Amino acid sequence: MKQLFLPVILLMIVSSFASAESRKRGKHLAQKLDLSSEQMEKIQAHRKENKTKGKDIRSQMKKTKDEIDKAFVNGDSTASLNALHSKIKSLKTSQMDIQFNKLVFMKSVLNSEQRQKFIEMKKGRKKKKGRK
Repeated sequence: MKQLFLPVILLMIVSSFASAESRKRGKHLAQKLDLSSEQMEKIQAHRKENKTKGKDIRSQMKKTKDEIDKAFVNGDSTASLNALHSKIKSLKTSQMDIQFNKLVFMKSVLNSEQRQKFIEMKKGRKKKKGRK
């Protein structure tokens, strides 16, 4: 019983931290873009609907990358490695589609001034992460 208790407590702590981070991002977005409550509700509903899609793709990508490593170490055929590589490319395309769909959704919710600020914020995040 004690062995089960600690992992459950840790899971609760981690999930509450992730939830707090999500709320923090939402409040930051609402503040920076001066979102109305209606806009914020639409964005939160969209995030909730699409939350698992990105997680699933990242999980599949990690699993496939691990499979590539294992296939490489085992000396699997080039065809096998190419098939796994194609799967990674497909997953990355799916990931890009999700990002694009989010952008299209945000366009429908934000006014022109908010859209301009949103793009500036997006560019700022990329610079922070060291991307172009």
